[in-house]
Amino acid sequence: MSSDERIIELLAEMLHEQRGMREELSGVREELNGMREEQRYVRLELVKLNAKTDATIEAVDHLRESLVQVARAAGISADIYADHERRITHLETSARQK
Repeated sequence: MSSDERIIELLAEMLHEQRGMREELSGVREELNGMREEQRYVRLELVKLNAKTDATIEAVDHLRESLVQVARAAGISADIYADHERRITHLETSARQK
């Protein structure tokens, strides 16, 4: 085999490997684009979840304020309310342990 033929053979092998690498790179790019789309979806879901969480916190805060107003109107002091909460917590804990 002449040196020219050997050079041509080596160049052909290099070209074949380069094409394979290009195909692999194309596949990696497609996977990366898919991951980017998935990240966008996750971000959107997080934004929605944060909005729902904020609304829930606001609703719970409003409910708490309403309960405090009702307790004041009924003449229930904060100490009685705290004691009531402590007793409920104790009962719930006892029930879970059984």
